Amino acid sequence: MSDPTGLAVLFPDLDPATKAVRAERDPAHAQGLAPHVTVLYPFLPEAEVTDAIHARLAALFAAHPGFDVTFPRIARFPDTLYLAPEPAAPFQHLTKAMARAFPDHPPYGGVYGDPVPHLTLASGPDLPEPTLPLPLTARAEAVTHLAFRADRWYQIARYELAPSGDPA
Repeated sequence: MSDPTGLAVLFPDLDPATKAVRAERDPAHAQGLAPHVTVLYPFLPEAEVTDAIHARLAALFAAHPGFDVTFPRIARFPDTLYLAPEPAAPFQHLTKAMARAFPDHPPYGGVYGDPVPHLTLASGPDLPEPTLPLPLTARAEAVTHLAFRADRWYQIARYELAPSGDPA
């Protein structure tokens, strides 16, 4: 069986500000993944993602407007440093919409209940808090469907969010 896919809002424009920290302590950086906030992982294996699934995902995300996001502070899970997005609600809405549409694929396999939106900076024990030029700002305009192949993440599709103020 192939690895599951995932869906995330990518923020490649934040790479210059976060690269030094992520390159040192975030395995996803070494695997080719841009700074991101996960919408849903794990999802279907790539071989099971049909044209009908792509169409469902495109329609689902087109019903949610794009939004501006600020990352004003660094926060911590026990073994993870992350940037906390504000507002967090649009990410939560996207994740909940996916959970409703695909109930057999709960976020993080259902391990965390109601997951906290976050942009991972570093993983591991005893993480010192880095100095970053906060706040960082970005625009969420799409959700990217990602597949993990040969130790790297690859984009398999990009689903546009509705223009601001114009949900489908």
